[in-house]
Amino acid sequence: MDPSAEEKREGEKKKKPTKSTHLKPSVTPDPRWPTEIPRENRRHGARKRPQGKRAGVSNRLRARAHRAPLPSILLANVQSLDNKLDDLRARIKFQRDIRDCNLLCFTESWLNPAVPNHAIQPAEFFSVHRMDRTADSGKSRGGGVCVMVNNSWCNNANVVTLACSCSPNLELLALKLRPFYLPREFTSVIINTVYIPPQANMDTALCELHEALTQFQAQHRDTALIVVGDFNSANLKRAVPNLYQHVTFLTRGNRTLDHCYTPYKDSYKALAHPPFGKSDHATIFLLPKYKQRLKREAPVQREVARWTDQSVAALQDALDDTDWDMFRRSTDDVSEFTEAVVGFIGKLVDDTIPRITIKKFSNQKPWVDRTIREALNSRTAAYNAGIISGNMDEYKSAAYGVRRAVREAKRRYGKKLETRFQQSGSRSLWQGLRMITDYRSPPSGLMSADESLANELNTFFARFEATSSSANASSTNANGASANSANANGASANGTIGAANGTCVGPTIEQRPLIITESDVRRVFKRVNTRKAMGPDGICGRVLKACADQLAPVFTDIFNLFLTLRIVPSSFKRSTIVPVPKKPRPSSDLNDYRPVALTSVMMKCFEKLVRDFITSSLPASMDPLQFAYRHSRSTDDAIAHLLHTTLTHLDEGRGNYVKMLFVDYSSAFNTIIPSLLTTKLGDLGLHTSLCDWISNFLTDRPQSVRVGNCASSTLTLSTGAPQGCVLSPLLYSLYTYDCTATSSSKIIVKFADDTVVVGLISDNDERAYLEEIKHLENWCQENNLLLNISKTKELIVDCSKKQERHYQPVRISGTTVERVDSFRYLGVHISQDLSWSRHTSSLAKKARQRLYHLRCLRDFRLPSKVLRNFYTCTIESILTGNITVWFGNSTKQVRQALQRVVRSAERITHMELPDLQTIYYKQCQTKARKTVKDPTHPNNRLFSLLRLSGCGLTKGSCKSLTSVLQTESSLRELEMNNNDLQNSGVKQLCAGLKSSHCKLEILREKQTDLFVLSGCLVTEEGCSSLASSLRSNPSHLKELDLTYNHPGESEVKLLSSRLEDPHCKLDTLRLEHAGKFRIKPGLRKYACDLTLDPNTAHTRLSLSEGNRKVTRVKEQQSYPDHPERFDDWEQVVCRESLTGRCYWEVEWSGGWAGISVTYKGIRRKGRSGDCVFGRSLML
Repeated sequence: MDPSAEEKREGEKKKKPTKSTHLKPSVTPDPRWPTEIPRENRRHGARKRPQGKRAGVSNRLRARAHRAPLPSILLANVQSLDNKLDDLRARIKFQRDIRDCNLLCFTESWLNPAVPNHAIQPAEFFSVHRMDRTADSGKSRGGGVCVMVNNSWCNNANVVTLACSCSPNLELLALKLRPFYLPREFTSVIINTVYIPPQANMDTALCELHEALTQFQAQHRDTALIVVGDFNSANLKRAVPNLYQHVTFLTRGNRTLDHCYTPYKDSYKALAHPPFGKSDHATIFLLPKYKQRLKREAPVQREVARWTDQSVAALQDALDDTDWDMFRRSTDDVSEFTEAVVGFIGKLVDDTIPRITIKKFSNQKPWVDRTIREALNSRTAAYNAGIISGNMDEYKSAAYGVRRAVREAKRRYGKKLETRFQQSGSRSLWQGLRMITDYRSPPSGLMSADESLANELNTFFARFEATSSSANASSTNANGASANSANANGASANGTIGAANGTCVGPTIEQRPLIITESDVRRVFKRVNTRKAMGPDGICGRVLKACADQLAPVFTDIFNLFLTLRIVPSSFKRSTIVPVPKKPRPSSDLNDYRPVALTSVMMKCFEKLVRDFITSSLPASMDPLQFAYRHSRSTDDAIAHLLHTTLTHLDEGRGNYVKMLFVDYSSAFNTIIPSLLTTKLGDLGLHTSLCDWISNFLTDRPQSVRVGNCASSTLTLSTGAPQGCVLSPLLYSLYTYDCTATSSSKIIVKFADDTVVVGLISDNDERAYLEEIKHLENWCQENNLLLNISKTKELIVDCSKKQERHYQPVRISGTTVERVDSFRYLGVHISQDLSWSRHTSSLAKKARQRLYHLRCLRDFRLPSKVLRNFYTCTIESILTGNITVWFGNSTKQVRQALQRVVRSAERITHMELPDLQTIYYKQCQTKARKTVKDPTHPNNRLFSLLRLSGCGLTKGSCKSLTSVLQTESSLRELEMNNNDLQNSGVKQLCAGLKSSHCKLEILREKQTDLFVLSGCLVTEEGCSSLASSLRSNPSHLKELDLTYNHPGESEVKLLSSRLEDPHCKLDTLRLEHAGKFRIKPGLRKYACDLTLDPNTAHTRLSLSEGNRKVTRVKEQQSYPDHPERFDDWEQVVCRESLTGRCYWEVEWSGGWAGISVTYKGIRRKGRSGDCVFGRSLML
């Protein structure tokens, strides 16, 4: 640098006068104050500290007034808009928030067609849309709604009126707007301005509004739906439960009459402004709080394996070439052998299967692919080139290319979805749904992940280990067996493999109750769910499924070694706990996290084989009130038994009532004592070697916790069963099988760990109920189960309204149990008055949320079959969950509310869907068949009479009924009217009648297609089977009804002889209305040939075709006089008389025809009502 220039600048700096920029203080400064820094001493080149933007909804809206994710809205009941224009214009001119407001919505505008739009336009940048009250409302003035749209937010050309209706109950103006800016998840905005008059029928108004909103949502799936207005006393959430109301303050006096509804939670913040003029409604300013998806969710970046056909084939070839005997010869320890095999498979997968990193944004459309991105880049380049050259032809061509690329991409994506939904299984269905909606699981809500948190959670989850150690030791000593009792039988504790021939040190083959075959292993490997997370060993399920044939032999040997040596290697017992928050926003309390264990996928396959064996070995009569993990039993069976017991007791006496204690356990699976479980399994008859294997499986389990990328240290546990193992639920149910009621006045209903104690109280005597609770408390202490008293609730069902009762409180460990009015048990809300309004409202709300997904499918133009399958799997399954329990006792209003969801789905799919009443009947019939077939079912004794009339039964259905008759069932009476059984079905029933267990007394098969094949041979064979069954089981069947069949003369004699047989109890045999023509299927068995009687025909009726056709003519016919002829009414009757059941068909053309059944004595003369079909007293 030039020294002269530097000196020159220094001189100028010295000559520059110093200017003080501070005013002199008016007070004497305190010497303790710090000296002020003069402004000129600050460095001019210093970079200013960046100033952040102000937070808050209002400041965000001001910064993006016309680019907010949802429109800002001013809502007011103005009561004559014409008189409030000056106030409105002043606010727009001097208040920035009102001036920048996107939508101005006014109710009770009191306008009429004589007032033009420009007369009420508050500013030139607002467009006016209104709906004035008409004569259809029943009033000539008042009412009306008006919406003003800010042109800076949405051009008037992009505003479409969807609905403009006015009725005595509802005034609605619905506008569809496409503003300049919207988040990518919205395609448009539909603003619905509503006014419901005070004198309107609120239920009718809500129904009308519900129909309109349903139609809008069906036609415009991705639109932002907003409903604002004056609702008076109506609540829209009653009709549309999935909406959120955002006005939380009082808007008129002490009531909130003006509402704002959207389908999005926390989408608006409502502020109260002064009313317009003398209006008695506060003005509401709605600030959008909604955050677009791109800002709510961070982009997802993860590494995935690419399972291509080439990589899978390479992995299979490598496993085919592997010499597994090499691993067997390398070690004598089964644990080392297992770890070597698993480690080799993991290394082979890492070397064979490539991995890639993908990144996906939250607002990315699922059908956007590379072709669309290339088309967009081409359009951008063409636009820039056109700006420079002035020729936009290439840009127009490129823009058309973008539209064509989007159409093609959507078509390809639709085909991909169609293949997803055409596959069987719920997994492919939900995968297709996620592809459409781009659904992502919400964030886990975990606290900041670090190693200390992981260690704290691991210690907390293992807290039962210390408390149960003493109980475990005492239980072991009391039973005289330890957890490692396998050593007493000669098995090696460390799992030593014997000689090379496969024999093992320990029990002989004859002592092994379970042997795993290679086909079993191959079958369970091929059924692995590849979507499940891998375990600590790093082997995913896709490896086992793709290479089941290659891995089945070696793992068959490994699994059999486990059973023979009664051990489980430490690597297969190791579990990684992933804490799952119980609430969306968990607190710092460690109890807000649920421990879900990730274990080896191969061990889960082995557990499935062991589970199936244990289930098949258990006695069928064990713990009948445990409804979980039992064949043909589900949650509705448990609830049905609970409610039936309750209602039966209430019906027995006037003063009876029922108390239910819903018990909750603290981490029930984690408190199982292995030694105590082993004793109970032995009592149930399981082999000792399998009991020892289970004990080893539950002891010395390494456990660690993973929070994010941080892992805790490892702890070793010998108490409990990991949540996530296949065997854990079954082992828990076996652990608690001896928890039963001590007397008949109480029952204990269980579904896994969901337990309810039911006390049947009579004469206000609750001592037995309280003693049962005390007994349960003692049983829990003996079995190391901890009662969670804070979540244990009591519900009282008492239908007596006249008596005032003083119920005794329930105390557990000195703490009083809370009493509630309703409790959600197994997914069903049970109320103290046994009403179902709360339960059905939750079902309707949940089902309506799924309608959005159905609209997504419809928009992709998928076939009707796909839409129907999706509706059945995702919406109908919700509406019909446990329907056999609650639908029969629900009210008419409740059923209509649920049926409205079905009608909404019909509008979307454009097809007829089954109504809930029909589904209810079908499921009741199915449930009845299963219950009657299962003699160990606790509800089996309720079916002494089984009516299966008109159920569409065929000969195949008789097989199930035969198995019921051959068991110890309480069935006494069986009605099977109007079914197509055929001769083979009757023979199957006869096999059941011959059983010594059959207690059937009445068998009605009238109107069935019994012996309907053809000829006397079939009939004789069927009747011979019936006669034989009556002879072999003479002590029960007393009545046999075979009306409307064709047994034949010889068969009638054969069956009638049983009435005179002293060894047969049959005393009633019905064979009326028999004949060969009765063997026709369906209604045709009652068919009859009818001819018209010309002596009864009116003179303007012409008979033809052998008196089988009648035609009305203008000319009178030359019929002779007859006393039975109709002389005034144009009618005619048949010659034949009808008795019993008859069926005929009539075909007509022209305007209309009347068909009736009447007595022969109907009057024929005159014009009185006694001469008219359907009006005569002689019907």
